[in-house]
Amino acid sequence: MAVQRASNAPDETVDSTSRVDRSAVERSQRRDGARIGGTTLSPLAEVLQRSDNATRLGLANWLQRSAGNRSVTSLVAHRHPVPVQREDVDVDRQHKELHTPHELHYGQAEREGDSWDPMVLSTFGQHTYRAYINAVLQSATFFGQTVQHLHPDLIAVLQQVETTLKASQGSGYQVPRIDSGLREHKGMHGWGMAVDFDVLENPYVLNESGEAALDEEFKPAYDHIAQFMLGAPQSSLRKLKQGRAAFGSGSIGDVYEPLQRESGAMKRYFSLKDDAGALSAFLANEWPSLHPNQTPPQVAVVKAQMASDYEILGGKTASGGKRPTDGKGDRPFAPTSGGGAGDPGTGFLNLPKEFVLAMTDAGLAWGAIDIKGEPGDVQHFDLRLMGQGKTAYEALFRPRVASK
Repeated sequence: MAVQRASNAPDETVDSTSRVDRSAVERSQRRDGARIGGTTLSPLAEVLQRSDNATRLGLANWLQRSAGNRSVTSLVAHRHPVPVQREDVDVDRQHKELHTPHELHYGQAEREGDSWDPMVLSTFGQHTYRAYINAVLQSATFFGQTVQHLHPDLIAVLQQVETTLKASQGSGYQVPRIDSGLREHKGMHGWGMAVDFDVLENPYVLNESGEAALDEEFKPAYDHIAQFMLGAPQSSLRKLKQGRAAFGSGSIGDVYEPLQRESGAMKRYFSLKDDAGALSAFLANEWPSLHPNQTPPQVAVVKAQMASDYEILGGKTASGGKRPTDGKGDRPFAPTSGGGAGDPGTGFLNLPKEFVLAMTDAGLAWGAIDIKGEPGDVQHFDLRLMGQGKTAYEALFRPRVASK
């Protein structure tokens, strides 16, 4: 697996020369007892405009002590940034990044600029998110596929996976297509610590953030497939939120097997949708053993259910479109999933077992089961379980905890 340093670009800088909001300055002067003089800039405004960061920090601290009101500093700093003491940043790095008091919580920056900058500084020591991308992330090849902007730790793991699979499967072994590496400001992808494979055939099947209402549509469709084709009481996908332990011994192999079985059942289920002869044969020859002591349903009834399930999961409707979601989110095989080319008839898991095992044995989290609270992203692998990846994940997770 070849590695190349990504080309560097000039670091983004923070503009610290904007004029102060005069009304904010005047309000602070009234509190401090300073004279306001006509149209001439006040001494406070002149200090703010002409001083370096250290002086502005001292002024901010003096305002807090003398006025006894932190909002005074916030009003001034909102338009003219001053450095703010932060317990989670080393003192020797504070002067290199400007933040207002509003920006103490990660991901909540109110100034113009990149809200990931605070996370980058405290987690990776880079002053801006753009600097992190240019200085830290690298390009690499994985089984002959070039991937841009990956973190070196992820590259090392992928190198290990490639070595393992070529040793066990042969030098000609090929992995699924890589569809996504860096996606700026998007979870672990935003750090260059995640990679997706064959997104059209390995969708986000359940539990995607913000889609709880849609999940209530998806689950019965998955149940219909598992019940009709496998004789199971309900879909194994319902257990994903329980974690690995809900599947046998809790090994990735025990997670993979029922998911692969249901994915295969989905392919066959929808292949019968438009083949009345094959469906009749299945009902006559296979269905009775899967559903003992039950009367087989009518072909027309089954076909109608199949057509509904197909559209619910994101398949094309009779008119050639896709069923809308009324703004609730995205269906697994919907327009925003692969540009609308997704088809439930391909199933939801085409990643080979040996590939998934090699990736997870190397320490990667599998999105199908390892995304806490939101498992079901079958295409996805990332570094959240190990080393610097775990630190980066915790930096992303901190705003969610703080907001609750």
